Amino acid sequence: TFQYPEGLTTNKHEEDNESYAHVELTDTNHKGNVIVWVKDAPKGKKGKVVTTLAEWIESDTRFNSAIILDTTLGGKPAKKILLQIPKKMIIVGTLSDGLLFTVDGDLNDADYWTPIHTRITDSFQFTSPKDAEINVGQPATDKSTQPAVNEPVSGVEEAVDEEEIIE
Repeated sequence: TFQYPEGLTTNKHEEDNESYAHVELTDTNHKGNVIVWVKDAPKGKKGKVVTTLAEWIESDTRFNSAIILDTTLGGKPAKKILLQIPKKMIIVGTLSDGLLFTVDGDLNDADYWTPIHTRITDSFQFTSPKDAEINVGQPATDKSTQPAVNEPVSGVEEAVDEEEIIE
């Protein structure tokens, strides 16, 4: 599950038969987007499915000239990748149960999308479908990672009160 600011348009890309989840968040007033992906872990350079973050980073040629930092996603070790080429992007990704979970931000309008990307990655949680049903619509209570529903998000006028569940 993850939270995002009210007013964004979500497209779950039901036509995508290769990804387990492909949720695109857009705003008609701002170029760019944030996409949450869940896919099978890719194959590495030796043709085997990657099992570590280092293997994942090594397997994607887009990351060759990127700035790569350690972070977390949903409490799991993750990598934050800052790309300038072919376009300005931020990607936060982790591996779990043979799947690659990423939150990709197209930073065409970086002042607008960066805080939204941060909000999504900070609120990202790995939950079972039963846990997700219990927590749907619950306002955030831990101010260190998520604001209260009415607390403004830097660079974004609307508060976080939308939530997406990926199954």
